[in-house]
Amino acid sequence: MTDFDADYVITHVRYVGHHIDAVRRHRPTDDGLGDPVEVPRDAVVQDLDLGLDYMTAFHENGDWLPGDRVITYHADGERFIRTTGDDHPEDNLSGLPEF
Repeated sequence: MTDFDADYVITHVRYVGHHIDAVRRHRPTDDGLGDPVEVPRDAVVQDLDLGLDYMTAFHENGDWLPGDRVITYHADGERFIRTTGDDHPEDNLSGLPEF
């Protein structure tokens, strides 16, 4: 079991062009991660503004492994999400699988 130090964990992403449209997020549980829920990018931005913590996770050898923290940033008058572990100007969540 891996502990996730976040309110939500993002495991998959859907892009429209270069921008994130939606993500699959999970609540951390004592046994790993709860069921996935699809939410739009704007909901994640709103949660982050309210002080909730998000991070990414990767599935490897049957286990979920913690990834990077998710943050918001501003560009061209819009709010986007990305991980702290990358420096791309567009939405980017460290190469999570797409759905």
